[in-house]
Amino acid sequence: PPRQWEVADAVLEVFHKLLRDYEPQPADFVQEIVELHGEQVPAHKPPGHNIMFHLLNDSPTLALCLSLLGEGVRQLGTYAPFPGKKHLESAVLHCLGLLELALQKEVVFMDLLRESQASLLVSPLEQLLQGVSPQTRRADHIVNIASYLYHGSSNPEAAFQSAKILRHVARYPNIQTRLVGDFTHDQGVSDKLMAGFVECLDNDEAEEMTEKEEPDTEKKVARIRHETKTHILNLLITSLELKPPNLALYLLGYEVKKPVSSTNLQDPGVLGCPRSCLHAILSLLQRGSEKRSGPVLSQQAPHLAELCYQVIYQLCTCSDTSGPTMRYLRTGQDFLFSHLQHMPFSLPTNQIAALSQMSWLMKTAAIELRVTSLNRQRSHTQRLVSLLLDDQPPSQHTVDGELGMEEESRSVCGFLHFDTTSKVRRKLLCVLDAIEFSQDIPDLLQLDFFERAQIEQVITNCEHVNEQGHTVCNVKEVNSILQQVVERNQVRRSLNAKRHALQSWRSLVETLLTACPADLIPADDRQLIIRDLLLDLHDKARSTVEGTG
Repeated sequence: PPRQWEVADAVLEVFHKLLRDYEPQPADFVQEIVELHGEQVPAHKPPGHNIMFHLLNDSPTLALCLSLLGEGVRQLGTYAPFPGKKHLESAVLHCLGLLELALQKEVVFMDLLRESQASLLVSPLEQLLQGVSPQTRRADHIVNIASYLYHGSSNPEAAFQSAKILRHVARYPNIQTRLVGDFTHDQGVSDKLMAGFVECLDNDEAEEMTEKEEPDTEKKVARIRHETKTHILNLLITSLELKPPNLALYLLGYEVKKPVSSTNLQDPGVLGCPRSCLHAILSLLQRGSEKRSGPVLSQQAPHLAELCYQVIYQLCTCSDTSGPTMRYLRTGQDFLFSHLQHMPFSLPTNQIAALSQMSWLMKTAAIELRVTSLNRQRSHTQRLVSLLLDDQPPSQHTVDGELGMEEESRSVCGFLHFDTTSKVRRKLLCVLDAIEFSQDIPDLLQLDFFERAQIEQVITNCEHVNEQGHTVCNVKEVNSILQQVVERNQVRRSLNAKRHALQSWRSLVETLLTACPADLIPADDRQLIIRDLLLDLHDKARSTVEGTG
């Protein structure tokens, strides 16, 4: 009845707010006695503490949440209007929010409980979610949660919460293996779950925004869709670090019931191959790669592009997935050439993301060069070597002026000519140019009130009497400290990105000069290339030292 959804929505909204505002504290696990009407009675715990306790037990509260999520999947799966639908959707959001908050806070909660030596018994929520549903007599709670990704177009926030919960759960290897079985035991369910993940990644309405932007309602939905993509990609990255079978292999279209290396990746629809998350990721990255401006995603959603390149690299570096992945990228996508030709990426407002994108791409290219050299796939190796090391201008252009594909037969022997009018800077050196060896750091704070002491003492030092005679804290000083912390974080992120990019560049250079066939780069040319690289490195390092001196 519609009335029950309305009541559930109202109650769960209160629970959701109480848990959202609750942070576990040591005092919550100590039984305090207070005097009430002349009697000694136990003090009440914070409401959020009680909700956490019930969610970390096989309690009626948890059972109600999980039952409601199952009912929501069944009702929304009819795609038909029904009385109380709005309240049911809202109640589902609160249930998902409660579970996500419990997963987020459970580690601190359980650590404090353990330290207090209290007699309370709780279980990790990710284990409770693997329990059997009384309604279906199957362990389908996580399958139900994942099913909300399939409704991402009509209910983006539910898909967002679902992705966050799955990312929490995916950290545990023992759960991953079981989930693969739960997700794939029924072909219809498996296809629907896969379609849900793919649909979220394919969504064109997602938009990456900076933290400073205040989104309106429409932009808020676009941001939620973008963050859902981010959570899915991080789920894949986490899963790929675990032994097979894992969720990432299933979602990316690899074999999970046979040896992973036996996978034969195909375009969607070929030989009955469904569209997988790998196809969605490649579609995101390939958009615009055929144009002079380069991949659209790199410019419009830099962090998302960085995660996509990382997934591709992980697939290429893993022994189980490397063979099928690199064959597919090489023969079906021409992926590496089409992206390497646009390096170095330039993002004036987010150079850290640009460096990270190039780092994953260069590391992947190094693997490809090593593999094709070992397998004597000369034409593939030569094409990438020419792209990275050639110092002659491209010979082919399309009608509209876009850079055309270079001839595969082009010899690397033509790298070094002394006709300087026709030479261009090698791509490998252009990438090195994009890695700044220097790093600006903020000036040390000059504070009037702060000393290097405990925080309480610092706050006391900031207090002063204002014009109204009130003792207040100098907010300007606090803001200065916060700004300094933000700048330091930015410096550290920038330094890490530069180190990652330089290590990847070094790996690519090492592979080019040591793994590629000797006849592709004759000894004389090899010496000249090494000389060029060393001179540029020396000049770059020297100018950096002189600039900072």
